[in-house]
Amino acid sequence: MTAHIADFGLARFLQKINGKGYRAPSTSVTAMGSIGYVPPEYGVGNHVSPQGDVYSYGVLLIELFIGKRPTDTMFKDDLTLQKFVENQLSNGSKATQIVYSLFLSKESLDLGEILEKCLQLILKTGLSCAKVRPRERMKIKDVVTQLEEVREFLLL
Repeated sequence: MTAHIADFGLARFLQKINGKGYRAPSTSVTAMGSIGYVPPEYGVGNHVSPQGDVYSYGVLLIELFIGKRPTDTMFKDDLTLQKFVENQLSNGSKATQIVYSLFLSKESLDLGEILEKCLQLILKTGLSCAKVRPRERMKIKDVVTQLEEVREFLLL
């Protein structure tokens, strides 16, 4: 089974029945979602919110670039996808060392500092989106602005 971006978030609307099909959820208003993508505040009963969507987007953005899921077996105890990336970047690792190797081509590595700066900004944007506290998360309009800056920088 291959996940696509369009599949993301469907868990909130659909429930699996006996592994064969889906049906509409019951009338209860429970936030559902995939482990690792659901923001922490949903676990304590908070309602679905734009800040929760930003959290999920941040996790997805990080996953897309480092090629690891938040449920990967390497993430156990207190180590999460976000902490892994934070630790790597704060320990001096280059973003090009963290990013999924199949994502980078020899030609893209020739971009050197430009690529490094762009990848750092993308990973830091993902981390800013996936903060534990909703108030500390970026606003989605700021996320769009930052990612547009990356695109423009790469197109120069």
